[in-house]
Amino acid sequence: EIPTIWYTQPQTAGMLLEMAQTQPAYQAVSQVIRSLGLKVVTEAAAKYHAARTVVTSLSAEAVQQLYGKNLYLSASRIDQYASCRCAFFYRYGLKAKPRRPAKYDAPLYGTFVHAVLEETVQEVMKRGGFSAVNAQQASDLTSQAIEHFFQSHPEDLAAQPARTAYLFSRNLEEVRAVAQELWQELNGSRFVPVQCELEFSEQGKMPPVVIHGEGCDGTISGFVDRVDVYWKDGVPYVRVVDYKTGAKQFRLSDILYGLNVQM
Repeated sequence: EIPTIWYTQPQTAGMLLEMAQTQPAYQAVSQVIRSLGLKVVTEAAAKYHAARTVVTSLSAEAVQQLYGKNLYLSASRIDQYASCRCAFFYRYGLKAKPRRPAKYDAPLYGTFVHAVLEETVQEVMKRGGFSAVNAQQASDLTSQAIEHFFQSHPEDLAAQPARTAYLFSRNLEEVRAVAQELWQELNGSRFVPVQCELEFSEQGKMPPVVIHGEGCDGTISGFVDRVDVYWKDGVPYVRVVDYKTGAKQFRLSDILYGLNVQM
Protein backbone atom coordinates (compact mmCIF):
# COMPACT_ATOMS: atom_id res chain seq x y z
CA GLU A 1 0.00 0.00 0.00
CA ILE A 2 1.40 3.40 -1.03
CA PRO A 3 1.01 6.28 1.49
CA THR A 4 -1.17 9.04 0.05
CA ILE A 5 1.49 11.65 0.83
CA TRP A 6 3.65 10.07 -1.89
CA TYR A 7 1.37 11.20 -4.67
CA THR A 8 -0.71 14.05 -3.23
CA GLN A 9 2.15 16.28 -2.08
CA PRO A 10 3.62 18.35 -4.96
CA GLN A 11 7.28 17.67 -4.21
CA THR A 12 7.08 13.89 -3.84
CA ALA A 13 4.65 13.59 -6.77
CA GLY A 14 6.98 15.59 -8.96
CA MET A 15 9.92 13.40 -8.00
CA LEU A 16 7.90 10.26 -8.73
CA LEU A 17 6.97 11.52 -12.17
CA GLU A 18 10.54 12.57 -12.99
CA MET A 19 11.87 9.14 -11.97
CA ALA A 20 9.33 7.37 -14.16
CA GLN A 21 10.02 9.56 -17.19
CA THR A 22 13.80 9.88 -17.02
CA GLN A 23 14.92 6.59 -15.50
CA PRO A 24 13.55 3.50 -17.29
CA ALA A 25 14.97 1.25 -14.58
CA TYR A 26 12.27 2.46 -12.19
CA GLN A 27 9.52 0.23 -13.58
CA ALA A 28 7.91 0.02 -10.16
CA VAL A 29 7.44 3.78 -10.17
CA SER A 30 5.58 3.62 -13.47
CA GLN A 31 3.35 0.88 -12.12
CA VAL A 32 2.57 2.95 -9.02
CA ILE A 33 1.62 5.95 -11.14
CA ARG A 34 -0.66 3.84 -13.35
CA SER A 35 -2.33 2.25 -10.33
CA LEU A 36 -2.98 5.59 -8.64
CA GLY A 37 -4.23 7.31 -11.73
CA LEU A 38 -1.95 9.47 -13.84
CA LYS A 39 -4.14 12.55 -13.45
CA VAL A 40 -3.77 12.69 -9.66
CA VAL A 41 -0.01 12.47 -9.81
CA THR A 42 0.50 14.87 -12.70
CA GLU A 43 -1.66 17.56 -11.13
CA ALA A 44 0.40 17.45 -7.95
CA ALA A 45 3.61 17.27 -9.97
CA ALA A 46 2.60 20.38 -11.95
CA LYS A 47 2.43 22.33 -8.70
CA TYR A 48 5.88 21.03 -7.82
CA HIS A 49 7.44 22.13 -11.11
CA ALA A 50 5.73 25.53 -10.97
CA ALA A 51 7.24 26.20 -7.56
CA ARG A 52 10.76 25.19 -8.49
CA THR A 53 13.29 27.99 -8.88
CA VAL A 54 14.88 28.23 -12.30
CA VAL A 55 18.59 29.01 -11.93
CA THR A 56 20.15 31.00 -14.76
CA SER A 57 23.41 32.85 -15.24
CA LEU A 58 23.55 36.59 -14.72
CA SER A 59 23.86 38.73 -17.80
CA ALA A 60 27.10 40.61 -18.47
CA GLU A 61 25.29 43.87 -17.74
CA ALA A 62 24.07 42.62 -14.36
CA VAL A 63 27.55 41.40 -13.41
CA GLN A 64 29.02 44.80 -14.31
CA GLN A 65 26.41 46.59 -12.20
CA LEU A 66 27.23 44.37 -9.22
CA TYR A 67 31.01 44.30 -9.43
CA GLY A 68 31.93 47.12 -11.83
CA LYS A 69 34.03 46.96 -14.97
CA ASN A 70 37.07 45.96 -12.94
CA LEU A 71 36.87 43.21 -10.32
CA TYR A 72 38.64 44.35 -7.16
CA LEU A 73 40.02 41.49 -5.09
CA SER A 74 41.93 40.93 -1.88
CA ALA A 75 43.35 37.85 -0.18
CA SER A 76 40.22 37.45 1.95
CA ARG A 77 37.93 37.88 -1.08
CA ILE A 78 39.84 35.23 -3.03
CA ASP A 79 39.54 32.88 -0.04
CA GLN A 80 35.80 33.54 0.12
CA TYR A 81 35.33 32.84 -3.59
CA ALA A 82 37.35 29.61 -3.42
CA SER A 83 35.44 28.31 -0.38
CA CYS A 84 31.90 29.36 -1.41
CA ARG A 85 30.98 31.23 -4.59
CA CYS A 86 27.43 31.75 -3.38
CA ALA A 87 28.67 33.48 -0.21
CA PHE A 88 31.00 35.62 -2.34
CA PHE A 89 28.03 36.69 -4.48
CA TYR A 90 25.89 37.58 -1.45
CA ARG A 91 28.65 39.46 0.34
CA TYR A 92 30.49 41.29 -2.44
CA GLY A 93 27.89 41.30 -5.19
CA LEU A 94 24.63 41.96 -3.38
CA LYS A 95 26.43 43.59 -0.41
CA ALA A 96 24.18 41.61 1.93
CA LYS A 97 25.10 41.81 5.60
CA PRO A 98 23.85 39.69 8.51
CA ARG A 99 22.19 41.31 11.47
CA ARG A 100 24.75 42.13 14.12
CA PRO A 101 23.76 41.21 17.66
CA ALA A 102 25.23 43.04 20.62
CA LYS A 103 28.41 41.07 21.15
CA TYR A 104 32.17 41.43 21.07
CA ASP A 105 33.27 43.44 18.05
CA ALA A 106 36.13 41.36 16.60
CA PRO A 107 36.87 43.72 13.64
CA LEU A 108 37.27 46.70 15.99
CA TYR A 109 39.56 44.67 18.21
CA GLY A 110 41.63 43.68 15.18
CA THR A 111 41.92 47.34 14.15
CA PHE A 112 42.97 48.18 17.69
CA VAL A 113 45.74 45.56 17.80
CA HIS A 114 47.08 46.54 14.39
CA ALA A 115 47.10 50.25 15.29
CA VAL A 116 48.89 49.66 18.60
CA LEU A 117 51.56 47.42 17.07
CA GLU A 118 52.09 49.80 14.17
CA GLU A 119 52.62 52.83 16.41
CA THR A 120 54.82 50.85 18.79
CA VAL A 121 57.11 49.74 15.94
CA GLN A 122 57.29 53.23 14.47
CA GLU A 123 58.12 54.87 17.80
CA VAL A 124 60.76 52.27 18.59
CA MET A 125 62.41 52.82 15.19
CA LYS A 126 62.49 56.58 15.84
CA ARG A 127 64.56 55.83 18.94
CA GLY A 128 67.19 53.79 17.15
CA GLY A 129 65.48 50.44 16.68
CA PHE A 130 64.66 47.46 18.85
CA SER A 131 68.28 46.84 19.78
CA ALA A 132 68.51 50.37 21.24
CA VAL A 133 65.28 50.21 23.30
CA ASN A 134 64.88 48.07 26.42
CA ALA A 135 61.79 46.08 27.38
CA GLN A 136 60.42 48.73 29.77
CA GLN A 137 60.76 51.49 27.21
CA ALA A 138 58.97 49.33 24.63
CA SER A 139 56.19 48.65 27.15
CA ASP A 140 55.80 52.37 27.83
CA LEU A 141 55.52 53.05 24.11
CA THR A 142 52.83 50.37 23.84
CA SER A 143 50.83 52.01 26.64
CA GLN A 144 51.18 55.33 24.84
CA ALA A 145 49.89 53.78 21.61
CA ILE A 146 46.91 52.29 23.47
CA GLU A 147 46.06 55.68 24.92
CA HIS A 148 46.30 57.29 21.48
CA PHE A 149 43.89 54.72 20.04
CA PHE A 150 41.27 55.37 22.72
CA GLN A 151 41.60 59.11 22.15
CA SER A 152 41.19 58.81 18.38
CA HIS A 153 38.24 56.33 18.45
CA PRO A 154 35.88 57.66 21.14
CA GLU A 155 32.72 57.19 19.05
CA ASP A 156 33.54 53.59 18.08
CA LEU A 157 34.19 52.62 21.68
CA ALA A 158 31.23 54.54 23.08
CA ALA A 159 28.88 52.70 20.71
CA GLN A 160 29.83 49.32 22.17
CA PRO A 161 27.60 47.63 24.79
CA ALA A 162 28.85 47.59 28.37
CA ARG A 163 29.86 43.92 28.19
CA THR A 164 31.80 44.50 24.96
CA ALA A 165 33.60 47.47 26.50
CA TYR A 166 34.54 45.29 29.48
CA LEU A 167 35.89 42.50 27.25
CA PHE A 168 37.78 45.07 25.23
CA SER A 169 39.48 46.53 28.29
CA ARG A 170 40.28 43.05 29.63
CA ASN A 171 42.23 42.27 26.46
CA LEU A 172 44.58 45.21 26.97
CA GLU A 173 46.97 42.93 28.84
CA GLU A 174 46.92 40.52 25.92
CA VAL A 175 47.94 43.35 23.56
CA ARG A 176 50.76 44.38 25.88
CA ALA A 177 51.96 40.76 25.97
CA VAL A 178 51.96 40.59 22.16
CA ALA A 179 53.95 43.83 21.99
CA GLN A 180 56.49 42.43 24.45
CA GLU A 181 56.86 39.28 22.34
CA LEU A 182 57.42 41.53 19.34
CA TRP A 183 60.21 43.35 21.20
CA GLN A 184 61.81 40.08 22.30
CA GLU A 185 61.86 38.80 18.72
CA LEU A 186 63.21 41.92 17.03
CA ASN A 187 65.63 42.79 19.83
CA GLY A 188 67.67 39.73 18.94
CA SER A 189 67.03 39.66 15.21
CA ARG A 190 68.94 41.10 12.27
CA PHE A 191 65.68 41.85 10.51
CA VAL A 192 64.64 45.49 10.78
CA PRO A 193 61.06 46.76 10.26
CA VAL A 194 60.93 49.13 7.28
CA GLN A 195 57.19 49.40 6.60
CA CYS A 196 53.97 49.03 8.58
CA GLU A 197 50.53 48.76 7.01
CA LEU A 198 52.06 48.88 3.53
CA GLU A 199 49.25 49.43 1.05
CA PHE A 200 49.37 47.91 -2.43
CA SER A 201 46.64 49.50 -4.49
CA GLU A 202 46.08 52.24 -7.03
CA GLN A 203 46.50 54.79 -4.23
CA GLY A 204 49.13 52.91 -2.22
CA LYS A 205 52.92 52.97 -2.13
CA MET A 206 52.98 49.77 -4.18
CA PRO A 207 50.80 49.09 -7.23
CA PRO A 208 48.05 46.47 -7.11
CA VAL A 209 48.36 43.06 -8.73
CA VAL A 210 46.36 43.10 -11.98
CA ILE A 211 45.11 39.89 -13.59
CA HIS A 212 43.80 40.20 -17.13
CA GLY A 213 40.78 38.05 -17.97
CA GLU A 214 38.49 37.52 -20.92
CA GLY A 215 35.41 39.19 -19.43
CA CYS A 216 37.11 41.74 -17.21
CA ASP A 217 40.33 42.47 -15.36
CA GLY A 218 40.88 41.56 -11.72
CA THR A 219 42.72 43.91 -9.38
CA ILE A 220 44.10 42.50 -6.13
CA SER A 221 44.80 45.10 -3.46
CA GLY A 222 45.28 45.12 0.28
CA PHE A 223 47.67 45.84 3.12
CA VAL A 224 50.83 44.18 4.40
CA ASP A 225 50.93 44.43 8.18
CA ARG A 226 54.71 44.69 8.40
CA VAL A 227 57.74 44.33 6.15
CA ASP A 228 61.14 43.50 7.66
CA VAL A 229 64.46 43.60 5.78
CA TYR A 230 67.81 41.99 6.55
CA TRP A 231 70.81 43.08 4.49
CA LYS A 232 73.73 40.73 3.90
CA ASP A 233 76.55 41.34 1.41
CA GLY A 234 74.45 43.99 -0.31
CA VAL A 235 71.52 41.59 -0.81
CA PRO A 236 68.20 42.38 0.90
CA TYR A 237 66.21 39.56 2.45
CA VAL A 238 62.57 40.55 2.87
CA ARG A 239 60.19 39.13 5.46
CA VAL A 240 56.45 39.77 5.23
CA VAL A 241 54.60 39.65 8.55
CA ASP A 242 50.84 39.24 8.90
CA TYR A 243 49.23 39.75 12.30
CA LYS A 244 46.41 37.45 13.34
CA THR A 245 44.14 38.46 16.21
CA GLY A 246 41.82 35.44 16.01
CA ALA A 247 42.23 31.69 15.99
CA LYS A 248 43.99 30.48 12.85
CA GLN A 249 44.60 26.92 11.74
CA PHE A 250 47.06 26.08 8.99
CA ARG A 251 46.28 23.15 6.74
CA LEU A 252 48.34 22.02 3.79
CA SER A 253 45.13 20.83 2.13
CA ASP A 254 43.94 24.46 1.91
CA ILE A 255 46.58 25.11 -0.72
CA LEU A 256 45.11 22.41 -2.96
CA TYR A 257 41.71 24.13 -2.86
CA GLY A 258 43.04 27.66 -3.33
CA LEU A 259 42.27 28.65 0.27
CA ASN A 260 44.34 30.57 2.81
CA VAL A 261 46.28 32.27 -0.01
CA GLN A 262 47.20 35.15 2.27
CA MET A 263 49.54 32.83 4.10
